Amino acid sequence: MKPIKIEIYSKGKNQFFLINNFIQDITGNKRLFNSLKRLNADFSENEIIIPFRSETKISLLDELQTLLVKFDFVIETSDEIKSEVANFDRENLLFEEFTSKAFSIRNDEFKLYPDLVKDFVEFKESQNKHFKRKLYLLQELSAFHLSFAQNACNFAVPGAGKTSIVYSAYSFLKNLPIDNPKHVDKLVVIGPLSSFAPWENEYLECFGYTTSIQRLSGNSNVSREKKLEHLYSGNPAEITLINHGGVESLQTDIIEFLKKNKCMLVVDEAHRIKNPEGVWGQSVTNISKEAKARVILTGTPAPNGYEDLFNLFKFIFLSVKNFI
Repeated sequence: MKPIKIEIYSKGKNQFFLINNFIQDITGNKRLFNSLKRLNADFSENEIIIPFRSETKISLLDELQTLLVKFDFVIETSDEIKSEVANFDRENLLFEEFTSKAFSIRNDEFKLYPDLVKDFVEFKESQNKHFKRKLYLLQELSAFHLSFAQNACNFAVPGAGKTSIVYSAYSFLKNLPIDNPKHVDKLVVIGPLSSFAPWENEYLECFGYTTSIQRLSGNSNVSREKKLEHLYSGNPAEITLINHGGVESLQTDIIEFLKKNKCMLVVDEAHRIKNPEGVWGQSVTNISKEAKARVILTGTPAPNGYEDLFNLFKFIFLSVKNFI
């Protein structure tokens, strides 16, 4: 039997899998026809198109091929699809290696990886040169893990030094060469108003000097125009502080700020964005994809149950490519 060929078809911003042979054989099989309908397939006399989103492309392709093979059809995929699958497999292998290394840092077992040992030496040298505060061993490992991963959650209890750990990782990433893909030079913190003073005060404790800091919330003297002036400035403050509830009204502008600057984006007291349907949670997760590094901080990650973790991990994993 001549194989069914699956191709990729694009129309504007929409993408589809396209089948344009054996249409009658496929539609004549009632069980297969109904199964394809559940995949939102659109049928015509000459073709079948099945829409997909970029994040579901490979899983949908796998489901489509499994269905066709189940009903004894032979499949041939286009060169474009073969390339997509090869890239997906390669990214999966890289991500598995990445997570294994990150886990080894977390468990203080990274000496199994010579490249991580070298990275840790560089991290320590950078800390000795640029970071004033001395961290405990577990804090140091946490900061090294964050600087390696660039996307991480810290669920330590209050008083464990989460702010100092973030500043330590930020210091290392900030002092990387500008052309290093991990380099950052701005810190955006989204948190309650009560967290602003600790972030301001601990900068001095951690670095031994002060820096430019701009609050975009909690100050009635800062008008919307002033906020926009900061976000679109060619020379913005090094640290920007925003209340959780202040993100929604400035969402588009914050995204533009993150696009223009190399930012580490921190959500402090992150359990406040746990509601997937809430304005705070949606606006904060929407901006996260444009950050160079992302950090979740909270001592109570799941006060009501595992469902509370959804937005926290959505914030971290919104763009898997940033990990690789």
